[in-house]
Amino acid sequence: MNNETFKSDFSISKNTDYITTRSTEDMVSDILPIFENITILSVYKQRCLDLFKILNKTRKCKLFDTPVISPEISIFTPRLFLENIEEAGQSKLLVLDDCHLFIDFGYLDIMKEIKNRGYNFIGCTKLITDMEFMKNPIILTNGFSYFIKCHKNEAFQALFVIFNFKMLKGSVCLVVDPKLIRKFYIFLQVFGVDCCYYKKGNQAVSICSEEEVDSDFKVNNLIIVGKKSVDCQFENIIYLSNQEIEGIRPYNLDYTKIEKYNYRINDVLRSITPSVIKGVKDFDYERFKNIKSVIDYKSLF
Repeated sequence: MNNETFKSDFSISKNTDYITTRSTEDMVSDILPIFENITILSVYKQRCLDLFKILNKTRKCKLFDTPVISPEISIFTPRLFLENIEEAGQSKLLVLDDCHLFIDFGYLDIMKEIKNRGYNFIGCTKLITDMEFMKNPIILTNGFSYFIKCHKNEAFQALFVIFNFKMLKGSVCLVVDPKLIRKFYIFLQVFGVDCCYYKKGNQAVSICSEEEVDSDFKVNNLIIVGKKSVDCQFENIIYLSNQEIEGIRPYNLDYTKIEKYNYRINDVLRSITPSVIKGVKDFDYERFKNIKSVIDYKSLF
């Protein structure tokens, strides 16, 4: 485990919706090795034609309802796709070109109908926003996205493993239960891990991106948030959850490596009382001042 780090990862599930800021052309190139055929939807007929001219140079493409045997890529407007869905809908994962425009162009009902037919979407967009026709979409980044399945105190043990064994290189966003954001923050501070959490006034809030917390994030390299994945617009993301997250690759940790530290971890957790979390009572950092030497955090980044 000592030499193991989280690495950039690209994996796609047919049963999950995604959003990415990658171009449609790049996205198609990335997922073609994974799927036998791909269908692209665009709101513009001219854009469909442009995509056809670009992609047909290297791939066997089908435009609208033109007869092509075994195409690798099929390109439609949403309406034409729905009208020809029996013939066109071989791939259950559809790539949406400029997906933030679909609602503005009046395609909401059509996209909902396509969704009801059992299709999932990869939305390519310059503007990541809430898509009514998608179900809990996951942000695709150029970095890594993992979830660690953990119950109760295992989440804190997981963080101890991650930092004690220097598994992180670069900045990262931790996505946790919103009710526990301050508890995670205090816990990491105790062990000498500089971090920040997105907050407004005295309340930890849920919507954030690197742009919104730019100054704090650049200084600390680690931020804690609690929110649906669609709002976590960060390059590297780790989800700590007691449930599996569809479309995110799991990461299994060996907790036996830190059994000798469990008493320290539990002692800290017992001290982070509800009164401390609510800010009614100050946390006694002085009591744990010598515990920081357990983790050499400065060498992590």
